[in-house]
Amino acid sequence: MDKVEKFLSKETKRKEKYKVKFLIFFETHHSKRSVEQLPELIKEADIYIPEEPGWTQEYLHILQGISRGYFTEKDMEIFEKTGCEIVKYFKANEKIRKKDITKLMKIKPFKTYTKRMKFYWSTILENLLGSGKIISFIDIPYESDIYARDSEIYKDLIEISYGFYPPTEDLKFEDLLDKLNNVAKEISEIIVSKREEIMLSNIPKTISEIIQNNPHLEEKAKKDGIKVLIVLGAAHTAVLHYLKREGIKLENFEFSVESKFEKIPFVYPFFEKIVIRYRFGKEVSRELLAKALAEIMFFRQFERSRFFSLISSESMSDLAAYIRDIINPATFDDIKQLYEEIKNIYKKHHKNPKKAKKLASKVWLESIKEWRERGKKSHLEKN
Repeated sequence: MDKVEKFLSKETKRKEKYKVKFLIFFETHHSKRSVEQLPELIKEADIYIPEEPGWTQEYLHILQGISRGYFTEKDMEIFEKTGCEIVKYFKANEKIRKKDITKLMKIKPFKTYTKRMKFYWSTILENLLGSGKIISFIDIPYESDIYARDSEIYKDLIEISYGFYPPTEDLKFEDLLDKLNNVAKEISEIIVSKREEIMLSNIPKTISEIIQNNPHLEEKAKKDGIKVLIVLGAAHTAVLHYLKREGIKLENFEFSVESKFEKIPFVYPFFEKIVIRYRFGKEVSRELLAKALAEIMFFRQFERSRFFSLISSESMSDLAAYIRDIINPATFDDIKQLYEEIKNIYKKHHKNPKKAKKLASKVWLESIKEWRERGKKSHLEKN
């Protein structure tokens, strides 16, 4: 019997219950809307559990050290062992100051992040600094087989997203839909479903370990209750549904679960909608797959425009809503025809990609105009 099992066995004899209040915050990763809300949510929480597939002990100790306000001897031993560059900038038990967060952005994993991710994490770290919040993970660690497969599947998705557009090869439209469908199924079955099963199985043990190792939280849990903030991508709503339906089965623990989305209403991209439908055992039509493909095409065509980057930085939900309004009126045949036209443009002007992109943009804008007019007409007829 391990320490946690002994602790739980001992606690089953107690009459008073530990009260644990969960808040699951659903976000589009690293969005401006999310980072505007998280500081206050972290402030109110006793325990902060971010979604972090592929997490390492090194990374966990970095976050825990920030929350503590200094790195311990044990932290530094781990950093030395893993070759973490923190040892160049900090000493054991040395107070970490707010301005030191910029140093952290120069080391792995932070230095590999995009500008948006760095802004997100520097804001989170500034608000965690010296807060004393307990930080833990329930996600799959780096050494997990699922994480290894996770990385492979996302490579397949990137290959589809960036490999077929601009269309330089003679790929058939239906074949592209099949590829997209297969990747969506794998993401749903392996990355989403199996990861969520692991998250749900880790929650009871994680909370028990934290209470066992933190007497001040044990006392608080018995009196007023403790608050746990779990931050997840918006595709993981099944975690919320399961917890509300099944609860967490631990003797002498009383749980409540609430949720909050970074934006209401929250609009999912077409591709994510497909993944979620598969996650809940629902069918996916060829038209929905075509719209997901059109969404990727639109993204690739206009991703470098200033307007596009401004929308996506706010929230992926805003971008998804914007693209959905454009693509929704389009039929399967509309999207297939658009793909074939653009494929022929890039094939004809393969030696002049700038001209090809300009002509493809023109075709896109003509299609959007036609789809919007059709959408307005359909709306008027319904009313």
